[in-house]
Amino acid sequence: MRIKKPKFNKEISRMLQRNIESSTMDKKDFDVQTKVEIIIPTLNEESSIRELLQSIRANSFPVKTSVLVIDGGSTDQTIEICKQEKTEVIKQKGKGKGTAMREAAEYSKADIIVFIDGDGTYSINDLGSLLEPLLKQEADMVVGSRLLGEREKGSITFLNNLGNRIFNKAINISLKTQVTDSLTGYRAIYRDVFRQLVLFSENFEIEVEMTVEALTKGYRVTEVPISYKNRRDSETKLDPTGDGAKIAKTLFFVIMNVKPLLFFGIISAVFFGIAVYPSSIVLYEKIVNKVKAFTEVSAGAIKAELKIELNKPMAITLQKAILPLVSTTISNKSITTTENMASVRAGLELPSLKASRFNNMNSI
Repeated sequence: MRIKKPKFNKEISRMLQRNIESSTMDKKDFDVQTKVEIIIPTLNEESSIRELLQSIRANSFPVKTSVLVIDGGSTDQTIEICKQEKTEVIKQKGKGKGTAMREAAEYSKADIIVFIDGDGTYSINDLGSLLEPLLKQEADMVVGSRLLGEREKGSITFLNNLGNRIFNKAINISLKTQVTDSLTGYRAIYRDVFRQLVLFSENFEIEVEMTVEALTKGYRVTEVPISYKNRRDSETKLDPTGDGAKIAKTLFFVIMNVKPLLFFGIISAVFFGIAVYPSSIVLYEKIVNKVKAFTEVSAGAIKAELKIELNKPMAITLQKAILPLVSTTISNKSITTTENMASVRAGLELPSLKASRFNNMNSI
């Protein structure tokens, strides 16, 4: 998988403009008869769809490009605006963005299909970056990465960004890739390749499913940087928690089928950790109890042998001297109290005892 550098973005956009004489793309590098269709799933996008359609018409490309809007049941003026802009509109039979994308791909007769949201968050100026690797037959699917390009502040919420990075990490670990934006809604793909992908998702999770499916089937997937803007006068249809759970479920299902050993290995490790936790608590309590018992016995022995009363500071000092012996005592129960006493005498410093008392200890 190749990642394009951001500086390449503007260069490719210039390449695909007919009206720029300095274009460096040789028309011999691709078939001018190639047909490209831009597919726009919509649901109540009256505030942004007109601007998007007009920006598509304002751009010029070296191949034949058409636009197909598939509407999921808009109750506003979305369909009427599309008709005013002389854009072909078909009504979605099922529900969800994933269903809309599959239905539109089956309806389309183009060689290359481009998916773009109708909410105005993606720029048509980046279309050249997505098309160029396909027109040159250098990739089978090109993904527009929002994380590699420029984003407006607040365009991606904290939860969405966190979920995206987690999913990307899971994909990269499982498939040994370098995906940066598996959830982007802006991507171009050969229609024949799209039809070879096994896709079941009905909603937003279709994007991560497309990414994983294409990579596991060995298709060439390339990421290019794109810009990303805030939505214009409309609320997002993406539920961070609900859709995030669906995306995670889809990702785990795909990885389970693609990498079963890795998937079940992770599951086993999780359950092993859950099982070890209570056992570690029991073991810890046993060790603590042995420490307390050993401290009490040792304190009693010293008290009887030295014939002194241990005050609080002396007891604390005694405990510090005994603790290093705990591990030895637990592992080797044959150590006697006399041996422990010898170790205590070597390291114990009782501030309230006189020097003569220490000298007497050596003769005990």
